[in-house]
Amino acid sequence: MVEQAIVVMKLGSSVLRSVDAFPVVAHEIYRHVRQGERVVAVVSALEGRTNGLLAEARAVAEDPDPHHVAALLGLGEHQSALLLALALDRAGLAATRLGPAELSLTAVGDPLDADPVSLDAAALRSALQEHSVAVVPGFIALDENGRDVLLGRGGSDLTALFIADALGGVPCRLIKDVDGIYEHDPAAGGAAPRRFDAIAWSDALRVGGRLVQPKAIEFAQARKLGFEVAALGAARGTRVGAGPTQLAPCANQAARLRVALFGAGTVGYGVYRHLAADPERFEIVGIAVDDLRKARPADLPRALLTDDPWALLQRPADMVVEVLGDDQLAFDVISRALRSGKDVVTANKPVMANHGPLLEALAHEHARQLAYSASVGGSLPCVELVRLAARRGRITGLEGVLNGTCNFILDRLAAGDDFGAALADAQRRGFAEADPTQDLSGQDAASKLRILVREAFGRELGPENLSCLGIEGLSAKDVQAQAELGLMTRVVAACRYQDGIIEAQIAPRALGADAALARVRGEWNLLCVELEDGARILARGKGAGRWPTAQAVFADLMDAWRASCTTASGLSVAA
Repeated sequence: MVEQAIVVMKLGSSVLRSVDAFPVVAHEIYRHVRQGERVVAVVSALEGRTNGLLAEARAVAEDPDPHHVAALLGLGEHQSALLLALALDRAGLAATRLGPAELSLTAVGDPLDADPVSLDAAALRSALQEHSVAVVPGFIALDENGRDVLLGRGGSDLTALFIADALGGVPCRLIKDVDGIYEHDPAAGGAAPRRFDAIAWSDALRVGGRLVQPKAIEFAQARKLGFEVAALGAARGTRVGAGPTQLAPCANQAARLRVALFGAGTVGYGVYRHLAADPERFEIVGIAVDDLRKARPADLPRALLTDDPWALLQRPADMVVEVLGDDQLAFDVISRALRSGKDVVTANKPVMANHGPLLEALAHEHARQLAYSASVGGSLPCVELVRLAARRGRITGLEGVLNGTCNFILDRLAAGDDFGAALADAQRRGFAEADPTQDLSGQDAASKLRILVREAFGRELGPENLSCLGIEGLSAKDVQAQAELGLMTRVVAACRYQDGIIEAQIAPRALGADAALARVRGEWNLLCVELEDGARILARGKGAGRWPTAQAVFADLMDAWRASCTTASGLSVAA
């Protein structure tokens, strides 16, 4: 199996100001996951949490034991790690939480200002083989006796850099509430400071010591470890390393993207929530719905709703987001949007499976962007995974569990439920549509496989090359009997490309419990891409539900926003 690149991200208290920040942080992590990277997310406590715990300690003891204080203050980081793990699960990302004990992260020196000395990098790499994200509480470690110690104020910076170094000098990004290191604090008033595009460690110590822990900068300098200081969602930040120090070019502030949203159902409402939470980047100009009389969530502004999609297309907008349930209407909306000069993001599988080449040609003709990551796999970045694999070598096969609804139902059947109860539960949770025919027949997985075959091989997968069987005819008793034998039933979508011929199949299989496809549970999906040299690239994520699919749509929107950011040339200076 190909070992995917790793990036370490540190998310500080200036970013984690409240629990509302965790879904936004999940976006930032997902951005790297869909680029084919595994992420070590190092978190600080929520803003003010450490000071609050310290005040409580001093209120009950005048001269408290420093190891007790360290254990108490570390609760803030442990809390953040758990909250982020929950946010990542909602977003559909496979994440695990690893504390100092699991990582054997040890430090020596003052219990409240210790220096890290060792880490089990092999254990961390092993965890990242099974999960896309490892969440690590920063700031805290263990001493040689297993007692809690802290790495000093701002110690999460040091945790992140120490982990990056232990993993062989992998990229490290310190996420702050500003987009890099400036000549002086931008909030201090006076003349607006300039941001550094790159800065030497020694200069960073002089001007960035309040933004990045000085001890962490000194560690990086001693280890010759470069890192980046950036903001959430930013295209780039300040690179800290050997130098030379260089001021960033004068940036043109990216304008807000105006978005017309078509659909406010399960996924559409999730997309609305993401857009509404980021008013600095996005402006919603309207939301097309099929029935204005239908009950809607209380926070969905009625003034934005319209039942006339064609009138909404006439409003000034940069982006159209299509998450409609009507495939013909969706095709018409996408086509007209592209012709009218608007970029499009869609989550529509049937439309992209049946009309993808036509719509992509239309986008090319009108110099527009057409993004459709959410059409396959929800938060599992299937399209990006195939594109990444194609850059590494010739793809020879695809195999995966691509329908979360069937997977969820099969797990329930294995546990003893009857088919009707399992389906009803899938519908209640938002995994299955009111009409589940596409899911149960295997056609939903077939549409996804057609899109991936086009991405992998540049060929169309016709019905003559595809056999498709779903779970409609499966017996609950047979599935349960297989489970009692240690076998898990999974609907597997697979294709092989050899000698110019594509052969594909979608069908239930009974798999050994230790098989990678068998370990995909509930609404989770998995895709494995095989290369000509025998290498396999694998990824896992939630393939059904509001938030995983909305996550993928919003990621496409964020890519569009970053693409709208343009800069002039840089300027080298002595800091």
